[in-house]
Amino acid sequence: MNHDSTSPSNDAPETPVSNTDTRNNATELGPTLSGQSRPDPIGVGKRTRRRVIAASFIGNFVEWFDYAAYGYLAVTISVVFFPESEPGTALLMTFALFAVSFVARPIGGFIWGHIGDRVGRRKALAWSILLMTGATFCISLLPGYGVTGIWAPVLLLLMRIVQGFSAAGEYAGATAFLVEYAPTNRRGLYAAVVPASTAAGLLLGSLMAAALTGILEPQAMQDWGWRIPFMLAAPLGLIGRYIRTKLEDSPAFQKLAESDEVIKAPVRSLFTGYWRQLLKGLGATLLNAVGFYVVLSYMPTYLSQEIGLDETASYVATTVALFTYIGFIFLVGMLSDRWGVRRC
Repeated sequence: MNHDSTSPSNDAPETPVSNTDTRNNATELGPTLSGQSRPDPIGVGKRTRRRVIAASFIGNFVEWFDYAAYGYLAVTISVVFFPESEPGTALLMTFALFAVSFVARPIGGFIWGHIGDRVGRRKALAWSILLMTGATFCISLLPGYGVTGIWAPVLLLLMRIVQGFSAAGEYAGATAFLVEYAPTNRRGLYAAVVPASTAAGLLLGSLMAAALTGILEPQAMQDWGWRIPFMLAAPLGLIGRYIRTKLEDSPAFQKLAESDEVIKAPVRSLFTGYWRQLLKGLGATLLNAVGFYVVLSYMPTYLSQEIGLDETASYVATTVALFTYIGFIFLVGMLSDRWGVRRC
């Protein structure tokens, strides 16, 4: 007797959405900033989408775990790299290095965006995570001011610039990769994975900083304890790169490549055809970024150094804020799929 299997495979294609839903979402989102269309990736299985989510999550997680470690351990790092300065001045210079790395972010955004639009998101993401984790791991190996003098903060600055350059490719590239793989009726939820991964990285950084400061003596923290979070970037980054190299480029990019319609000058197209959307996105991002880094990165240092709150308690307060932030990210993502991006 011939029996047909009716049990669904884990990687079976999802039920296609209706043409009406596809047209509505295309109208809602419009083309990509570089002018490429957003075809619905019909036929992509759930297992593939889970791998895409994991690959997009881990890169941003590692990057913002490092940002958290640097921000939350800024007091210790200031002693290691600026021991001859007054505590307040040393802390200010430590955060100045943190800020300077953001100068490289716009440059990195344009370069990684160009690579992603020209040769595919997968290749851009595979190289950005390698560059980022390499720079992060190198920070853990840097000698302090007592060993190399002024070269210690100079090398730290160089590594921070490399991190800022690579982080630009991580955030924007992972978001585009996820949205291009997502079902048309769940793009908001999929896009929410990227900011959630940054908050998760900050969360782990907060927990690790709390654990290290609670377990180790101040001298041990200055000698070697502050290096531990940066060392963890190497294995996490290699895992992320491995996952990414096993993925295909998004269906949207493959369709354009097969028809030889890959845009030749994405940056020029952005400024000539989408400058209004660019300005709107820039304004929204500036508003979010200021609050994000003040509340979730600088706040523990402010609470402990200016208010006098115990360091562990300040980390716990940030941890609660991060859990709340992650929850609201996914909530807004789901609401945007239900009501539309502009209404949210």
